Amino acid sequence: MRSVDGGKSWKNIKDHVEFDCHTVTTMPNDPNTVIATSGRGFFRSEDGGASFEPSMDGLTHPYMANVVVHPSRPTVLLTAAAAVPPPFWRRGGSANAAVFRSEDQGKSWQRLQGGLPEKIDAAARVVSGDPEDADAVYVGFLDGTVWMSEDGGESFRQVISGLPPVRGILVTH
Repeated sequence: MRSVDGGKSWKNIKDHVEFDCHTVTTMPNDPNTVIATSGRGFFRSEDGGASFEPSMDGLTHPYMANVVVHPSRPTVLLTAAAAVPPPFWRRGGSANAAVFRSEDQGKSWQRLQGGLPEKIDAAARVVSGDPEDADAVYVGFLDGTVWMSEDGGESFRQVISGLPPVRGILVTH
């Protein structure tokens, strides 16, 4: 949904966006650039959300979590995704998750591996930045682990383990 009048009216902007839209974000340095994640990948709009195009170059896992925009470098995005949708990993299979970074607002992506396990069975459900530290990024997985990067995604370390596995929907603010 999009409002161009401060929320007085709304228009459904579903053209060229997967019906299973997970998150939508407007770029802080360019309000005409809107990004969206879904169960089938990443989408970009350069016309304020009037239309979207898939943007999957280098993004090998389509079942997306949310995206974090680097606060001081708004062309840098970080996200995580699973290779398969929930029915496969909820039945005891592997989500085959991965973490990704874009240096060009989602036009192209690279998989991040520094310190992360080679195979991640649990799906990533939330990616979060730290408002006090622009290069700190946290990725929370359904198995109750949280991984942190203190260098914008160059390297990660596990900072929490042993939390109960997440069941159901996880809501972030």
